[in-house]
Amino acid sequence: MSEKDLLLERLDEMIRLLHLNVTQRPYIDQTYAVSQSRGFFLDYKERKHLYIFSHLSLTLAIGTIGSLTVPANTWTDISFPPNLQVFAVGQATATLVLVRATDETINGASNGADTNINLNQVNGTALSNANPVPVSQIVGGAAISATNPEINISNIEQLILNGQAFSCSTDFQTAAAAMAGEIFFPATNTKNIILWSARAAYTNATQFIQSRYITAVDPNIDAGTSVAGQVLNLGGGAAPTSGFSFKYASGVTAPAVSAASVPLSADNTAQNQTTEIFAPGEFRYIPPGVAGGIAVYHNTTAAGKWGLTFRWVEF
Repeated sequence: MSEKDLLLERLDEMIRLLHLNVTQRPYIDQTYAVSQSRGFFLDYKERKHLYIFSHLSLTLAIGTIGSLTVPANTWTDISFPPNLQVFAVGQATATLVLVRATDETINGASNGADTNINLNQVNGTALSNANPVPVSQIVGGAAISATNPEINISNIEQLILNGQAFSCSTDFQTAAAAMAGEIFFPATNTKNIILWSARAAYTNATQFIQSRYITAVDPNIDAGTSVAGQVLNLGGGAAPTSGFSFKYASGVTAPAVSAASVPLSADNTAQNQTTEIFAPGEFRYIPPGVAGGIAVYHNTTAAGKWGLTFRWVEF
């Protein structure tokens, strides 16, 4: 390619980029339900401006940097720093608002009839590395915290370090026919429970295993041996406070499927190997005040060793 051709190619690319820069992209509208306890985040959707339209007059709390009065039935500019959360002050019941992300300015749009926002300050102090604009993330209607985490692998690891993770095991037991075990959290439990591991092992032969999510204990297992006293805090902290039970018994087969005993998985346990019942990244959540647990039914024979281990977090 000659130098002239190369220059022409670069000029064409500059013209293309300039055209993209001056071409107005279509606006994007998003409807939100907003109240004093239910908010939304400022999301520009890769556009330049944000506007809000409400059929009611509202006072919006913009993050922690101030408030803004939105007149009824007119567009109001809310082009503040992205990812700030917005609530409607004093609005007990949620009302619908329309938020428009656009490259264009809306003629006649209000800037807020009562603006008390100083973008150079946060909580009355100048912006700095030590005093940035706070941006919060929400899970289940509340800000993420130690007691309301986003459930992912990293945060489960952090809960382990915080001393909020536990492991309980039968250890190896002399196997009898049809070994079974269950972990159960009663309705009196006040903790959020994330069960993230259930591991079974059998040394004699490859045998199938049935796992159930249960909302009541299996009385045949519940009459067996308790190992709840063998619980281990994986982070070295205090004992669990969920009131859980963990028992095992022999001669127990899986009951008929019902609302109280829902199939979780069906697996084979290879001889002298451990089977993880949960798929990678899988877990079971049991909220406070809800009875729930996992029962495991193993098609063992009266030979070899058998064991079952559960791991979970409480917060």
